[in-house]
Amino acid sequence: MAANLLVCASQEAAARPYRFRETGIHVYTLEEMLYHCFREWKQSVDDVCSDEMTDWVQNALGLSLVAAKMRAFAAVEGYAKRLLAFLGITDYISPAQLDSLKQELAAWEKRLEWERLKERADDLLNHDDAERAALLYKKALGFAVNAALLNNLGIAHMAQGQYAPAVDALEQAVALEPENVTLLLHLAEALILYGEYSRAQAALAEAERLEGGETADVLYFKGEIQFYSSVYTQAVSYYEQAAALCYNPQYLYRLSDAYVKLRQFDKALDALADVREKDKAFLKQQAEVYVQAGNVPAAIKCMERALLNDKNSVDVWIRLARYHRLDYDLDRASKAVVKALGLAPENPKALLEHARIRNAQGSVKDYQSILHKVLAGFKNKYRENAALEVAE
Repeated sequence: MAANLLVCASQEAAARPYRFRETGIHVYTLEEMLYHCFREWKQSVDDVCSDEMTDWVQNALGLSLVAAKMRAFAAVEGYAKRLLAFLGITDYISPAQLDSLKQELAAWEKRLEWERLKERADDLLNHDDAERAALLYKKALGFAVNAALLNNLGIAHMAQGQYAPAVDALEQAVALEPENVTLLLHLAEALILYGEYSRAQAALAEAERLEGGETADVLYFKGEIQFYSSVYTQAVSYYEQAAALCYNPQYLYRLSDAYVKLRQFDKALDALADVREKDKAFLKQQAEVYVQAGNVPAAIKCMERALLNDKNSVDVWIRLARYHRLDYDLDRASKAVVKALGLAPENPKALLEHARIRNAQGSVKDYQSILHKVLAGFKNKYRENAALEVAE
């Protein structure tokens, strides 16, 4: 049995964790780092044998010999070779596992460059990192111009609130595939968010023509035009028609939003009652209705229910902190935001809520210090993205 035992290079966990750039996961040992890179190799491209990773191994773990090898691996050309060399730095990953991964990497490297970039960008977008995703989509477009890349670039821009470039990307996508209804609907959405309602209506009319009539999605986006035009009664009508044709929780959430705008809170809650899965998204929406209705304690209960199923949701902890603050329970608000920061120390929303709570507690110095930290974080993220753009 002793022959099967693996000796850990990290004899104890580091006091300061290493944070992976794309996944945001924190690791405290070399073995955890190797496991992450093995399991999430597509999302570890920017980390493997980087200066930051190597410095952490040397300084936080005290593994100078391993760090020296990593610096040598950093000069290896090609991500696959560099990754395999790093994963083989100890016996933690078995030869059979490395061989299996080697085959995956070989197949991955054979694919066209734009496909690999798109896959990485898609992963980033799924991890809510639209900024870095957009950079990779743009890089991929340098190798191939197609509707899929342009569509996803448009979505990445929309996720950042950059509606003009989103419209531009989606118009190019539609020009390549003019009968693609999905692209037309995405273009309509971008145009609505950009405030170009007449152009959005034209895109919806074309989608309606191709579909042979009003679909649930077309009705939904017609409702969006009315919602953003502040014609909430008409928006309600369109959302209800869309929901009657096809079940989609988003239709019901927006119907609820429209009723909130009309100050008809009971109807807003009734609309949410038709949502089939009372999951975290449902509870967050319900909580916001309660807050708008002035029933903050009910909103707090919603978030407490959400935490029963997901105690590691940073967003839920932030919302709970905010609701306790609105309920003037600053002690509980502080405890909730500390939970959020424990899960995501650099999360700007958590930091901003922490700043608001400290301000409400009368600590102006802490308030200003935290705001400075948030600003510094934004600057660092800008530098990281700029460096990625140059590297790509």
